[in-house]
Amino acid sequence: MRRPIVVAAALLGAAALVGATACSSGDNNTASSGSAKSSGGDTGSSSATTAKAGTTAKATTTTAPPAPRVGTASWSLPDARAREAAAAVGGSILVAGGVGPARSTVGDTFTIDPATGATQRTGTLPVPVHDSAGAAVGDHMAVLGGGNTKPMATVQSVPHQGAPTLMPAKLPTPRADLSATTIGDTVYAAGGYDGNVAVLDVTTIAANGTVASAGKLAEGARYAAVAPLGTTLYAIGGELGGKALDAVQALDTTTGAAKVIGRLPQPRGHAVAFVLGGRLFIAGGRTIAAGEQGGAAATFTGEVDQVDPSTGALTPVGTLPTAVSDLAVAVVGDTAYLLGGITPAGPTKVVQTVSLAKA
Repeated sequence: MRRPIVVAAALLGAAALVGATACSSGDNNTASSGSAKSSGGDTGSSSATTAKAGTTAKATTTTAPPAPRVGTASWSLPDARAREAAAAVGGSILVAGGVGPARSTVGDTFTIDPATGATQRTGTLPVPVHDSAGAAVGDHMAVLGGGNTKPMATVQSVPHQGAPTLMPAKLPTPRADLSATTIGDTVYAAGGYDGNVAVLDVTTIAANGTVASAGKLAEGARYAAVAPLGTTLYAIGGELGGKALDAVQALDTTTGAAKVIGRLPQPRGHAVAFVLGGRLFIAGGRTIAAGEQGGAAATFTGEVDQVDPSTGALTPVGTLPTAVSDLAVAVVGDTAYLLGGITPAGPTKVVQTVSLAKA
């Protein structure tokens, strides 16, 4: 967890990764055609028949998945923001807490209409935090853990409409620098830091507030990029001990079994992961973990990659206009909105997009 933040020069956290081997979906980029066949002789006839020439199997064409479009939204956040919690609820984007333009912890909450960028302030978190995680559950966003002067075990509710409240549920241990996502109607919190060591436990919070364990990560990670594909939770990269990580981890939420399915070609943390059209992506982050807010020593990236869910291999599919880390992400329809984050100059209010929508 990070203490109140000063620049040295990221529930719902996710990217890593430069040029890796092509993912399986890339195998569909070339069309295949059948080879010509000749008919055989009629074995029931005493004399041979002439083979038919020019008979060709009908060509079969496979369509490659659409390449995502990467760009900048026509609107921005109301102010510079990084390490905030965000989630899509009811077609709107909910944002809470984080590090504000003064580079200190803030607790305000607001909703955004992604179609227009119209923003409505809704209140203030009962416990202002940064480095928390946000995930949708029912008609609200759960803001999990985070910190200010120390890691928190709180779970806070930010409704689609109305003021934020503290939920009765609590994380099993104080936790910051964690990531979260939603599978079905259950929130999964993965990774993070309790103030002393990395947290391996993957914690679930049901819609009724019940807290349970879904298993443990194979390797500890702070600031991992987390997203689900089906019933599998992926935790990609992250940071630990001041160093960026390269593990691509997959946890089967039906059994609790986790394993490392691959390694990134270059360690990367403070990124975000998301799913569009049934495809897993990771974007942004930094390849060298340095400084509380990156700083000149950090290497920021704007790369957007598709992740092979079987091997963890990456296929670069685009580059963000602005390289950024510690951002939040919310997916509405076929568009992932990448909200704010940290650049070499500090927190930003720029919103970038990765979309499968037709032009």
